[in-house]
Amino acid sequence: MKYLLPAILAFFPSIILCQLPSTQIYYFELEPHGASELQLTKPRYLTAYNEGGYNNQPNFFTPYDLYFTQQGAGDTLQTDIFKLDLVRKVKYRVTATLDQEYSPTLMPDKLNFSVVRVEPGGLQRLWSLPRNQQGKGYPIFKDLTTVGYHCWLEPDLVALFMVGEPHYLIVAKPSDGSQVKVASNIGRCLKKLPNGNLAYVQKATESTWYIKEYKLLTGTSEIVMKTLPGSEDFTILDDGTFLMALGGTIFKKHPAIDDTWSPVANLENFGLKNIQRLSSFGEKYLAVVNVN
Repeated sequence: MKYLLPAILAFFPSIILCQLPSTQIYYFELEPHGASELQLTKPRYLTAYNEGGYNNQPNFFTPYDLYFTQQGAGDTLQTDIFKLDLVRKVKYRVTATLDQEYSPTLMPDKLNFSVVRVEPGGLQRLWSLPRNQQGKGYPIFKDLTTVGYHCWLEPDLVALFMVGEPHYLIVAKPSDGSQVKVASNIGRCLKKLPNGNLAYVQKATESTWYIKEYKLLTGTSEIVMKTLPGSEDFTILDDGTFLMALGGTIFKKHPAIDDTWSPVANLENFGLKNIQRLSSFGEKYLAVVNVN
């Protein structure tokens, strides 16, 4: 890795359509409205400087530091990790390697972050990288080479989406490399619940998908709720409320309070008609990805 000077967020028009889909990241603040409703306020278009490029997999490391995967609009090969300072409105390039990095995720020690790195030969391994960029990092599991997505549950326990036919879910310990298979036919979204357990999507049939909870103490899973039709990405607020998107609308549901998914905001007026990934921090900040 190497350092690059920060650049002020600005708009640069696309020139060539990139190989990955054109995706853009938007930011909102969440505010309570009444006893059980939410409002999305203070909208910001964060990735206008890479219009037409790939800007995806956002993750808040702090309320004001948003890490994400970027590929330039004119690039068909390289993806790197970038950081947006939401207060100073500055972007930083975090990685600049010959490999491709995806899914930046803050590790439990908060000093390091993990990425899925696509290495020569197509190996997809989970890597640990220092946040201060003072080292090259290392692969967390040398023998796991089909990692697609991941979620940290404890300092020594991580959930891994493994690419396969079908895709499957394992939980693994970095200390000894041990692993337990949890489920097959899963979705890509893995999130830690406020109680410390794992939430993931189980695709029971082609059209029937459930959000399930994997309980660390018992090693068992149970259904939490059905997903919105065809939606596999969600985020979880600190109070246990789930947010999902369908088209250009954000929906919410708290499994202990709500019987159905209820709309929070229709964002089509902002040009968002195909919202997929969502990331939240606490109960206040939300980033969403729209596929153009």
